[in-house]
Amino acid sequence: MPDISMAKIELTDAELQAALAVRLEERGIATGVHYPRGIHQQPIFIELYGQCERPATEAIARNILGLPVHHGLTEDDVRTIADSVCD
Repeated sequence: MPDISMAKIELTDAELQAALAVRLEERGIATGVHYPRGIHQQPIFIELYGQCERPATEAIARNILGLPVHHGLTEDDVRTIADSVCD
């Protein structure tokens, strides 16, 4: 399936996120981790403002996974993605 745009889902932990990404990849479904760290962990932020902790942001960054969502998906594609996530 083409990787044009992604919807994000948050999972309960990084291990589940990784396992789901592998399962979807095996089924030919593209996934992505677009924000692997919070903005406060980006080098420019640290350079300008120093290091800080944001536990909620860090948890979201670890647990989020992008799923395909765009106008080119057929109804069958959407069903396949949804069924694959729910398996």
